[in-house]
Amino acid sequence: MGRSRAHVVAIPYPAQGLVIPMMELSQCLAKNGVRVTFANTESNHQRVVEALPPQPLLHLVSVSDGLDCWEDRMDFAKSVEALGRVLPGELEALIRSINATQADAACLDHQRRKTRCGWSH
Repeated sequence: MGRSRAHVVAIPYPAQGLVIPMMELSQCLAKNGVRVTFANTESNHQRVVEALPPQPLLHLVSVSDGLDCWEDRMDFAKSVEALGRVLPGELEALIRSINATQADAACLDHQRRKTRCGWSH
């Protein structure tokens, strides 16, 4: 019985200067045979999709950031509160969906410390 391919879920914190480094790491992993699901917020998703050529092992998905389309994403306190409220459920649903169709996925988030990023587990 063969081993299943490694699968990582990459979750960048949606702030300036954090998405691109996580995407670069994700691309490097994919180029080296690791399946990567890159979970980006809906507000950033389309820009990322348009900027990247398709890669067979890099799957781009969007998750809610908890804000309505008209709300100010530059309001740090509001963004952190909204992410803390909705992201745990969004990520749990994403990982359940992946695990229902593939081998278990490992989760890689950009900022692991709960004091800085309350939605991180």
